[in-house]
Amino acid sequence: MSDLHIANVSMRFDLPGGGSVQALENINLNIKSGQLLSVLGPSGCG
Repeated sequence: MSDLHIANVSMRFDLPGGGSVQALENINLNIKSGQLLSVLGPSGCG
């Protein structure tokens, strides 16, 4: 199994009424083989 490497990821969402929301900015992540990652939002949803 391979490692997962994510480098310099950014994400911005445009709002319907104008403007935007920066959701991610320059995120770096390394997950080694055999590791587990879980991402949860404010409501507990993943």
